[in-house]
Amino acid sequence: MAEPGTAAPGTFDMAFFESQSAVTDEDPEDGPGALVANIELSLGIGELRFMARVSSIGIAVTEQPPPEALLAWDLIEIIDSAPAH
Repeated sequence: MAEPGTAAPGTFDMAFFESQSAVTDEDPEDGPGALVANIELSLGIGELRFMARVSSIGIAVTEQPPPEALLAWDLIEIIDSAPAH
């Protein structure tokens, strides 16, 4: 899920939903699922969009994402439709 970011114009705050199987030993203690979310988002929207247009990421570990949740690559149209900073 993506909402316009509060950090800078043209950026987005992301909510990411990962299953328990996405939690790894390499995740930071306060960010379960962060490694897989980072990889999926980088591959889904592209590394340049990820670095330039994502201002924050929140991750929820759940087996039931909300119905309005999108796949990472579906975020491209949302991100590209907003003017860049």
